[in-house]
Amino acid sequence: MPKFKYRLQGVLDIKKQFESQARMEFAVAAGKLREQEEILERLKERREACLQEARDLRNSSVTARELRDSDTAIKIMDDRIRDQMLNVKRAEDEVSRARQKVQDLMMERKTYEKLREKAFREWMKEEEASEHRQVDELTSYTHSRDGQ
Repeated sequence: MPKFKYRLQGVLDIKKQFESQARMEFAVAAGKLREQEEILERLKERREACLQEARDLRNSSVTARELRDSDTAIKIMDDRIRDQMLNVKRAEDEVSRARQKVQDLMMERKTYEKLREKAFREWMKEEEASEHRQVDELTSYTHSRDGQ
């Protein structure tokens, strides 16, 4: 029996490579998102520490400069947190794009795999039909030879 050869196998292989590359890009994007979220969490913890320090300062005798410095530190942390939230949002958008790319490439690969399966089934039908013709010819030849 001859071997099945899918004429679009090269295209299917390339689709698989593209999908694999997109999966790696997704993993990198997801890793960057985790990093950005961790940075945001650390900034929030530092802000909370600044707030606690400000509360402690207000309960003790301090100078106006110390209170002002404390308030400035809190405002700076708020600005950093706001900037970091934008970084997190950008990273989430990148993860979203990477996920969509993986999904699109998966759909393309699956389409080519279904086409391959269909071509294989058709090839099998042709092979079975060819085998039946050969068997019929052999039977016909044997039957006609026996009849002489």
